[in-house]
Amino acid sequence: MKNFVLVFLVYLSVASCNESLNDIDKNVVSATFLEQSESNLILKQKFSSALVKVLGQNEEVRSLIKEEALKQIDFDYDVLYCLIKDKQLKNGVTLEEYLEKYLTSDELKCIHKQLPTLTLFVPTLPENSFSVHSWNTIDELPAVAVKVSDNNDVKIYYGNGETEVFPADIIPGFPVVVVKENERIVRNGEILSKTVSENIEETNLIFVDEIFNNLHGKDLVNTKTRANRPDRPVPLPKVDNPEDYLPANMKKTYEAYKIYKNTTGWQRDYIYYGITPTTDKGPFDYNMKEFLVGFELMGDALGFYRKIADQDGDPKSSIPIGGVLPANSSIITWTEGEYEFKVTT
Repeated sequence: MKNFVLVFLVYLSVASCNESLNDIDKNVVSATFLEQSESNLILKQKFSSALVKVLGQNEEVRSLIKEEALKQIDFDYDVLYCLIKDKQLKNGVTLEEYLEKYLTSDELKCIHKQLPTLTLFVPTLPENSFSVHSWNTIDELPAVAVKVSDNNDVKIYYGNGETEVFPADIIPGFPVVVVKENERIVRNGEILSKTVSENIEETNLIFVDEIFNNLHGKDLVNTKTRANRPDRPVPLPKVDNPEDYLPANMKKTYEAYKIYKNTTGWQRDYIYYGITPTTDKGPFDYNMKEFLVGFELMGDALGFYRKIADQDGDPKSSIPIGGVLPANSSIITWTEGEYEFKVTT
């Protein structure tokens, strides 16, 4: 009897979403035979089809997504749908109200329930073809993309109603917004923050690690390294004495570089002991600490990547084992933003 009650309750927990998805896929009627990921993919595809129409018709919505992406609440150009769906535009209409023209209220309820971290991501594409910084929201009407499989194939939705599947090794060179589930923010029993929780109804979210928490607009330069990209330049002052612009705790490092620039010796000897080519000993400086600011993988890049991305849900390389990485190419999962590394020492 207990087993019967348990199965019945599990069935009821998904029944509310089944009715609204009947016109999307007949398979979405049984929680017993349907994987959660399959159901989520159907919802993301339906959402993408509606979103591309709204983006093509309303410049205010495009501007809203750009402005929110630039905030980088998780240090990527991610926009949580649940945080912007009820924001009123200048005409008093919200994004969700625009989407209601193409999605039923039951479909939207299912999206809220099953995809609490539904995210709109603005990618940085090769050759300066598109990025959140270069996006001209007045003239550029983006397509909408959603990853459809573990091999990184991506389905593209266009404003004219057409769709196209891009293989994993093809990256678009035109404006596009990606619909995905956030990998840095997840559903949890804890509240993400008071400001956020007020807009998430009954869904509680939390950052997978506090390092991704940028809700208060932390300085990116001080919290993480930044890739050398043309869309995110880091201007440096052209001065005769650059050490004048260094933080106090970095000046000794720069001095060590200058001392040993044209001679043999260890820069750490100066940093920790004050040793120079003319001074062979000194007391240990307990005020100095080392920390990792970056690293480079050398050798078999494809092999390293496969070992790094060996967990379920990680972006996979489409190049078979034993295959050759094409010349002048790199492994890029453009729909996922920056790759996260957790380094434990």
